[in-house]
Amino acid sequence: MSSILNADYYDSVVVNVESPEGELAVIFLETSSRCVGMMIEIGKNGTSAKAWATTTASLVTHLLHAGESLVNVASILARTSTTRISYDTNNQQICSVPDGIAVAIYKYLRNKQMEKIIAERTTWHP
Repeated sequence: MSSILNADYYDSVVVNVESPEGELAVIFLETSSRCVGMMIEIGKNGTSAKAWATTTASLVTHLLHAGESLVNVASILARTSTTRISYDTNNQQICSVPDGIAVAIYKYLRNKQMEKIIAERTTWHP
């Protein structure tokens, strides 16, 4: 994990995605409802996929601290393909671990957008 943050001090949101290499748990670390970092766990401990996932999470965290948006990060990772393909619970094709991370980012962002819409609709304005 990146030395620029400590997961004990952040709220977190976990998005699970099935990748060709096993289930990904993408953990979004937040402060004031803004993502400031990422951790990634993958079902296959000790494999090269685990090493790549950990390194990718560290790189994403550094990019976020440098001002990059999650949308841009996801667009870079999306549709990276391998010879193995899996499908998530919505029957969405996942072409690789990086593609699975991108799908998790998009799910996280959609959930945040829905939370914002619900908050706006339930806030009473006299």
